[in-house]
Amino acid sequence: MPHTRHRLNLRPSGRRARQNRWLIPSAALAVHLRIGQAYATSVCKTALVAHFDAGLTAVGGG
Repeated sequence: MPHTRHRLNLRPSGRRARQNRWLIPSAALAVHLRIGQAYATSVCKTALVAHFDAGLTAVGGG
């Protein structure tokens, strides 16, 4: 009996490949937007408190 080699296909094909292709960039965008929101809130916190005449809890300061 001759020995046959089988290739392992690690790449998904068809519809699944198209869905997975956009999963990583969209997840990265969501993470970067969340980090940016947290940074902007921490930088502008004192200005927000002064402008709205509110406490730190009202603007998300803890």
